Amino acid sequence: TYSDTKQKVIIISKIDNITESAANALLKNLEDMPSKTTIILTADSLEAVLPTIVSRSQLIYCRTSRQRSIDHL
Repeated sequence: TYSDTKQKVIIISKIDNITESAANALLKNLEDMPSKTTIILTADSLEAVLPTIVSRSQLIYCRTSRQRSIDHL
């Protein structure tokens, strides 16, 4: 059931593979998101995500297990 007091988390993976119409629908939902809702979007290619979605997002870069560790200077 819906409760105004509980935090909601929505995870959408591979956002870089959605259609343009789905991305536009997501954008509308992002603009009208309730305050206690967090959406986590994952993508392999940031360049494939609509710039308007990227501009409304807080970017966090994660390394995959296949990538080499960061070289220390």
